[in-house]
Amino acid sequence: SSSSSSSSPMIEKEYYAHLDNFVGVYTMLKAYFAGKLPQYGCRLEITYDEEINMEGAKEVAATLNGDEVVIVIDVTGIPTTKHFTLEKLLNKRLRKFVKNCLEESEEFRGTYELFADCPDPICQEDETNVYSHKTPFTFFFGIPVRGGDYNEGPVRCWVRDVEVASDALAFLINEITANFDATIIDISSLEIDEPINLFDSQTE
Repeated sequence: SSSSSSSSPMIEKEYYAHLDNFVGVYTMLKAYFAGKLPQYGCRLEITYDEEINMEGAKEVAATLNGDEVVIVIDVTGIPTTKHFTLEKLLNKRLRKFVKNCLEESEEFRGTYELFADCPDPICQEDETNVYSHKTPFTFFFGIPVRGGDYNEGPVRCWVRDVEVASDALAFLINEITANFDATIIDISSLEIDEPINLFDSQTE
């Protein structure tokens, strides 16, 4: 814990670590363990081998019917002052839906940047490239990091960005689940032998 006098400037807290493949997991699990995700119509998948051949994502993709919404969560290198990014929103209907949800929310309006493409200067390939072959309803949810190449070593991320992103992600999942048949959240990419299905509840 820490304290400061009223005259002391507030120091914004940050994470400094190898955050690629991990801070997305933390962001998602914050929402999960806070009980903010819907109990029905939502799957949470932690996949593996993103850096090699996307094998975990391919296994999940094989289970898709074609009408699910798939959200991939990981770091983004896009320079931004916002708390999170929404990238690869190629589907116009989903893009409009997501934007309307956030813009109509006083809590999350102005907290994000939305892109139909992927202007990340470090990497443009992720699991959305796999899922987009099975469903048109897929996009990337980015946690902004800075201070270098997140694939190569430690980078920095504001703690506040993770907090806001986690709440916004839970909000979007609830909104999307109410409008689409199912939501799959892919948190890339841990070094494990097979995908971990933390929970898989059926739509009522």
